[in-house]
Amino acid sequence: MSGSGGGVRRYGRPLVAALAVLAVGLYVWGRDHTPAAFTGRAALPGCGTVEQAAIGAAPVTAAEQCLVAAMRSGGGAELVVVGMTDEGARVVTYLRAVPGKPGLEIFDDRTRDRFSTEEWGYRTCPAATGPATLGDCGGG
Repeated sequence: MSGSGGGVRRYGRPLVAALAVLAVGLYVWGRDHTPAAFTGRAALPGCGTVEQAAIGAAPVTAAEQCLVAAMRSGGGAELVVVGMTDEGARVVTYLRAVPGKPGLEIFDDRTRDRFSTEEWGYRTCPAATGPATLGDCGGG
């Protein structure tokens, strides 16, 4: 009967590891509560994706120029800005020039920031003249 406990030892650790991976996956999946205001937003022409450090730096990126041109013409556009928190978590910000609305509307996706108190943020910046000059912003 020396082999009767071998199955528990052989399968116990992989089973525990698989359950741990499943638990982490369910936690992350359960955290992602993308708001309907974001998933249901109107599609706008894309200006691309830039790193947060590039915003406002000289020379101005083509992506920034795209968004500013859309704002000035009254057209719509969306610029995606990827940044990192001090702790190294990825934060994605969607800057949107919406036709008929002054300035920018902004969605912040903080779902990967475990230290954030909110997963998603929304604000409007009616005085914004571009991604580097937001002016006063208020909640949605």
